[in-house]
Amino acid sequence: MYQLALGRPANSDVRLASQPTLSRWENGFESAGLAALQRLLVHTFVRTRKKAPRVLRLYMDTTHDDVHGYQQLSFYNGFYKTYCYTPLFIADLSSLCARLPVSQPFH
Repeated sequence: MYQLALGRPANSDVRLASQPTLSRWENGFESAGLAALQRLLVHTFVRTRKKAPRVLRLYMDTTHDDVHGYQQLSFYNGFYKTYCYTPLFIADLSSLCARLPVSQPFH
């Protein structure tokens, strides 16, 4: 189905990545790689501006996304009284970034 969604015939010799391959890639990042991706995000944000803003207002907020059973990077949140993901959303008036904390839960 995924090959058809990408416009490839179902009997194509070119195979898509399997779930184990995607999981290894997703979990293969280390601190240096994550820091580089965050710098890239800032660099990309700056490049999209025609000129540097005099003031940059960032809005930060969290939300919660309940988990069922043990899920990697989920923590108990006392405010919501449930185990959940608590991503941090950072936005200006035109962009949105979401970051899931990897070591410390939000309380």
